[in-house]
Amino acid sequence: MIKLKNTKRQGNKVAGNLGLARRSLIILIAVAVVVAVSVFGFLRQKTGGSDNSNRETILFSVKRGDLIISVTESGSIKAVDSVDIKSKVEGRATIVNIAPEGTMITPEDVNDGKILVELDSSKLEEQLSQKSIELSTAEATLADANESFLIQVKQNESDITAGELKVKFARMDFQKYLGGSIAEEVIDKM
Repeated sequence: MIKLKNTKRQGNKVAGNLGLARRSLIILIAVAVVVAVSVFGFLRQKTGGSDNSNRETILFSVKRGDLIISVTESGSIKAVDSVDIKSKVEGRATIVNIAPEGTMITPEDVNDGKILVELDSSKLEEQLSQKSIELSTAEATLADANESFLIQVKQNESDITAGELKVKFARMDFQKYLGGSIAEEVIDKM
């Protein structure tokens, strides 16, 4: 009998624990539902739920027609691939003629060498004529220097030939004065 009493007590304990667990679960679910409803109500009130939207809503009558969409927006445009075009002309360049805005350039225009921009070339032409004069002056100076060089070369050759002749004549005079064999001995000792 003692064994049966212990078994009966354990069965009552398990049944009591299951009942307690069920009650706790029901209470927990009820609390979760209350919290969810409260949060939903709070958020609806905060965002201006359906009651507030009726007061602020503007009503329009609907009729069939064209839908016109016009948007005015400020912003900036940036090219994906940009190329900087710079003039290689030194100093200031003045534009004399330019192609009209919106002109479409075709590959044929490029092949034909169509002029899109014409710069003022008067200063460049003036510089070109000045540089041409400087070039002519430099060429004339070069020609004078070459002539002077050739004259100096001929003068130096003439001076060398004259010096060799003077040495030859001096040697002949020396041999006449001392005699051929004695003059040769003196010259060899030098």
